[in-house]
Amino acid sequence: VSVRVEAVNDPPVVQLSSGELTYLERKPARSLDGGMTITDVDGANMKSARVTIEPFDDDSDVLLFDRSALPDDLPLPSVSKDATNATVGAFDIAGVHPISTYIDVLRSFKFKNDGPAIHSTRRIVSFVVTDEDGAVSSASSRILNILEQNDPPVANDIKLTTREDIAIEASSLQAVD
Repeated sequence: VSVRVEAVNDPPVVQLSSGELTYLERKPARSLDGGMTITDVDGANMKSARVTIEPFDDDSDVLLFDRSALPDDLPLPSVSKDATNATVGAFDIAGVHPISTYIDVLRSFKFKNDGPAIHSTRRIVSFVVTDEDGAVSSASSRILNILEQNDPPVANDIKLTTREDIAIEASSLQAVD
């Protein structure tokens, strides 16, 4: 009796921090997941990754890659913004690099929302990675909740001119909250 064993390329696994992430509107950018990890039982390198936020509000949401959070001498994969769909904030990462480099890069992604009008306060943040042999991880996701701030009302200036002792009607006064 002979037994033949064929190796199978197992997909990598992305493990995110537990719990939901909370962000306060108009505060400094916050890391999407500073504790996320990647494991691959049969490989030491990744060749690509994708970070997404849905729904994405193109008017006030900002998804950014913070290169300053990484050592200057660390060789990095290429990082590019995917702007093909305005309702999904996405970055693609490409290039064969060690798992540790991909972890560092993915941990450096941040989110901020500049307000003032938030259309949805709940977002889904997802990470997917592909190993150097082409096996793709399942999407690992976590919830991002945006807490809105109560914005002070804003009165818009208008200029009115009239002659002395002549009444004027100010019907175009506006205030925005």
